[in-house]
Amino acid sequence: MLTFHFSHRRAVQLVSLIFVAFAMARLSARPGSPQDTMTPCERFGTEPAVFVGEVGAPTRHRMKPAPDLPSIEITALAVTVERSFRGVVAKAVVYLYPLDAAMAAAPVAGRRYLVYGSFNFGELKDVVMPVLMKPAEEAADDLAFLEFADPTSKSGSISGVLVQGNLSNAGQKRQPLPGVTIRFRSRDTIVEAVSDDKGRYSVFDLPEGPVRIEPLLPDHLVGNRNVEIRAGGCTPQVLVAELNGRIRGRVLRPDASPMTWLVTLLPANSSGGSFDPSGRSVRADQNGDYEFSVLPPGEYLVGVNLNRPPDNGAPFPATYYPGTVRRQEAVPVVVGEGTVHEGIDLTLSDPIRPGKLEIRIQDVVGSSSSVVCLQDITTPPSAPGGTYPAAPPTPVVIDVLEGSRYRLIVHVEHPSGHLESDIVEVTVAPGHPTLTMSATLRGRAHSGDPCSTVWFNRR
Repeated sequence: MLTFHFSHRRAVQLVSLIFVAFAMARLSARPGSPQDTMTPCERFGTEPAVFVGEVGAPTRHRMKPAPDLPSIEITALAVTVERSFRGVVAKAVVYLYPLDAAMAAAPVAGRRYLVYGSFNFGELKDVVMPVLMKPAEEAADDLAFLEFADPTSKSGSISGVLVQGNLSNAGQKRQPLPGVTIRFRSRDTIVEAVSDDKGRYSVFDLPEGPVRIEPLLPDHLVGNRNVEIRAGGCTPQVLVAELNGRIRGRVLRPDASPMTWLVTLLPANSSGGSFDPSGRSVRADQNGDYEFSVLPPGEYLVGVNLNRPPDNGAPFPATYYPGTVRRQEAVPVVVGEGTVHEGIDLTLSDPIRPGKLEIRIQDVVGSSSSVVCLQDITTPPSAPGGTYPAAPPTPVVIDVLEGSRYRLIVHVEHPSGHLESDIVEVTVAPGHPTLTMSATLRGRAHSGDPCSTVWFNRR
């Protein structure tokens, strides 16, 4: 069977993102040959919801994804639970959402299925995301295991293989690591195992719940993982040990005081190998200390505001290690296999002077609302600068940075329709004169914040 994998451990605050991703999911399946490489024990040890039920027709179901979010209505499949092995209540109705890629063929109303699924909406347990669905008559091996599984068991097992490679790129060749001691830490138990000559390992009778896996690796490698052990099941886990190159340092203001801000790491050239070309960012702590870890070999640029324009929170130009604003003068940090660089300190130049940009909107008599949309285009890519409500004739005053370049547009809701101004681009100078803008162009209707889509619509 085709499987659909999605972490059920996402925080509740990501629910809105989940709904954006799932909004277009169809109640059908992607074509392809059925594939399910897990054993019944492994599948049972992986998913928090396992049950047999009869599928009904697609139905509208209202759900509240989180206490602080409004109720929404989804299209889901209602399933009457006949037999519950984990996670749901027998004889209850649960709703499967979404179904895309859960099986090799569209579910048939009135047919019985074995469902493996997860919960992606906090404490909400009547909406299940199906990870794998099998017609009951085709799930004999799974059902045989489930029927004889000990429902009173409080422990489970974990097995897998320890390899060296790239965690984010399964296509890269991975090398088994034999003879490595692997430590398993749960709340009350510490167990150890040693990988065999093919890197394989197994541990049994681990207590149900979270387990920290810590391979005792050489300093240049790292491969710790967290897993969830489910009672009565076998949890499969491939441990990928990655090269642990590290870069550490401090971010200092011109007066040598520490700065708490995002530090960015970029590949020094376009052929950055497996490293994400958009880079990584970490936040310096209250002492200005930062660290990048698990770095593959390569040359890297370290700095502040390298892939975003300066703003009032960090009013500094793009600054590269060791403290230059000119990229061609930046000193790349060369990382080998597990190289540790200490003291990669950044001393920032004087901050950019703050300024004020005043915008006056005219010809808006009778409008119900007016906003100024701002984009920072000082350095590519452009960055959203915010939405500023207006109350004409009172001007809008925006905090900006001197020398920075901005793009502005006015959006007005008027009885005659949606109106927009021409796009204006300005470079802020000391004592910049007031800008006068008129919304006279017909615009498109916007749902929500008009500034979130107005730039796209005007391109």
